[in-house]
Amino acid sequence: MPDRLADRLRAKWRLSVRFPEIAALRNWTPDSAFPAHAFVDALRECGIHCTLEPHAGHDGARYPDDPRVRRFFQAALATLPLPLQDVRDYFYSIYQNSLAHLLVFVGAIGAWFFGQHMWLNHRFRTARARLPLVMGGWGTRGKSGTERLKAGVLNALGLRVLSKTTGCEAMFLFGHPNRPLSEMFLFRPYDKATIWEQARLTRTAAALDTDVMLWECMGLNPSYVRVLQHDWMRDDVSTITNCFPDHEDIQGPAGVDLPLVISQFIPKGGELYTSEENMLPYLADRADAVGARLYATDWLDVGLLTPDILARFPYQEHPANVALVARMFEGMGLRRDFALKEMADRVVPDLGVLKVYPEATFEGRRIEFINGMSANERHGCLSNWARTGMGKHRLDVDPDVWTVTVVNNRADRVARSQVFAAILVNDIGADRHYLIGGNLDGLQQFIREAFDAFVASLDLTGAAQEATTRKAMLDAVLQRWRVPLDVREAEARLHVAARGIGLDAADGDADAVLARLSTEASEHALALRAQWERDCEDADRVKELLDAVSTAGGDATRINDLLWTLFSARIVPVQDYYTPGNVLVRRILRDAPPGLRIRAMGIQNIKGTGLDFIYRWQAWDAHAAQSVVLAGTDGDAALAAAQALAASTELGVLELETLGTAIAQARAGRLGQSDLMQSLLARIERNLEAAQQAIDAYSNQGPQNNNRAWAWLVSTAERILDAGDAVRRRRHANRVYADLIAGRISSARAAYELKQLTQRQKGGWLGA
Repeated sequence: MPDRLADRLRAKWRLSVRFPEIAALRNWTPDSAFPAHAFVDALRECGIHCTLEPHAGHDGARYPDDPRVRRFFQAALATLPLPLQDVRDYFYSIYQNSLAHLLVFVGAIGAWFFGQHMWLNHRFRTARARLPLVMGGWGTRGKSGTERLKAGVLNALGLRVLSKTTGCEAMFLFGHPNRPLSEMFLFRPYDKATIWEQARLTRTAAALDTDVMLWECMGLNPSYVRVLQHDWMRDDVSTITNCFPDHEDIQGPAGVDLPLVISQFIPKGGELYTSEENMLPYLADRADAVGARLYATDWLDVGLLTPDILARFPYQEHPANVALVARMFEGMGLRRDFALKEMADRVVPDLGVLKVYPEATFEGRRIEFINGMSANERHGCLSNWARTGMGKHRLDVDPDVWTVTVVNNRADRVARSQVFAAILVNDIGADRHYLIGGNLDGLQQFIREAFDAFVASLDLTGAAQEATTRKAMLDAVLQRWRVPLDVREAEARLHVAARGIGLDAADGDADAVLARLSTEASEHALALRAQWERDCEDADRVKELLDAVSTAGGDATRINDLLWTLFSARIVPVQDYYTPGNVLVRRILRDAPPGLRIRAMGIQNIKGTGLDFIYRWQAWDAHAAQSVVLAGTDGDAALAAAQALAASTELGVLELETLGTAIAQARAGRLGQSDLMQSLLARIERNLEAAQQAIDAYSNQGPQNNNRAWAWLVSTAERILDAGDAVRRRRHANRVYADLIAGRISSARAAYELKQLTQRQKGGWLGA
């Protein structure tokens, strides 16, 4: 052993010493030229275990290591795990950490990071291998609707389908074999999307034994697209709707750069169907390069879709998307007419589609809602306004119609708020504009600025225009704002409203109607008299305006003030950001005169306050159809409708009268005599009553809702506590997904729980 050690020392450190001379190291000092750690290394290489043990004091406690001695052991211990004491000291100490500490720490973090990603990728690839068929879709516009059309056809084939769509809200559709599709929220903490949600949802699809998974690509960065398509999903069949210019800051800057980025989505060796025409050569070149088969639709495929076919869809779907999906399934062996029928019958509309919901009745009023909240720019908004006929309702033409807009403002979209403020002033008009959402003070300031600029542009006091021209301009503006130009228009509205509530004297003159109303003490009579007085006041202001503009050089300030009084009376800000949808619906209904037909249209945004408002109409769409079946003569269908209504948690104002009538008819009929049906009907009535009580309780909070100091205090406390609540929300969502996979809860219950979680994270949970 001594000779071996001496040889090793000579070979490693080129030392010309004999083994007995090593004993001289006992007299080593820090100034010595001989490296002490070399001796320790040599001993370790010879198999001699060498450690540093500090001295113990008289009380048995260890003295701290002397760093001047510890450094002799660094070379020997650099490749070994650090003692637990050193691990603790690494985090406690700022100045005494060494290179060995850093290497071990970085190595541990790197092993954890890369190991986790390798494990997650392994789990993802295992899940992808369990999916028999994967179909993806991308494009600038229409990709969400296209994925929903695909899911409808596949659901008709009796397959187990999961479809990820991220339109207005991140959703996924899931359908058991031979059962309708259910729409569920894809829970995103704070609405922030990550590329890993694709991996989580793919594992969920595999755990649910999905036959076909459809997914919508939301990656804008080309590197993300390559990971999603070529590393992860590897589609069997893909679709690209179009390559319109968009997101040029990421995919541009030139318009020709977009198809080059979007073409990265083409699957290697798969099939691609597209409705793009202008940039088709770029997609074809990329398809040839990756060995994909490309099939394109053109104007002829779109033209073959006749109006009666498109009218079967529950909303106004773009014909190019319908033609693309029909061509894809035709290439997969299905008949074109079958695909067209099933996608129209089974499609689950996206939250933001342009849709006219069924008419509902409430306290002598009828209301119809048009969802145009996905049009977030001027052209789309005005196009929806014209397509749905909202611009045709002039007061002198349709006195029986009460028009309403619901403007959902977003505080983080200032430029958009300015655009829609100008739209309210310059382009559209209604009896009431309800402002909801955030930063309503800013939106009202933008409205006033747009109003002042608009009135100045009219030049109602200048001598450059004839008096008749100025009067015609003023009449056109007031008609668009639905202001009664004279008492006759006010009388016309009074008469149709009185007939709408069944008043006997409605065919007489205004005095006869008012005399009849004065004998009534009902809410309807009071509301009609109040509206008549407001209309007469507006007519008086209009007369004063006409006198002011009849001669050049009129009082511009007075004209501006009168116009602002008329216009601002139609602006109704709803300051409570967290106003529930049912409360807002009831307010719109009760603000309108009874006996009239209300046409309401949502514009600008769908998130925030507007989200729950849209949910009320989605629920009403389903409940209206179920109410008809409930009151019908088909026993099995009526029982199924009663069970669905009894299990619903979305009953509210819109269902109150229609569903109450249907319950009375079902209870009086032969089908309602069974104990099961009676118990279901009683449960529906209890749910309706509970919903009404919840609406009343929220509305009666009054002063608290309007106290801005209290609202600020609650909002501040919520922001402080929301981090902890976010962790609970994420855990709750994971439990819901796990329970859905295990079959412990139904798809309907999972959809409800995920909706509640998504609403909760949008704020207001502490105040509630």
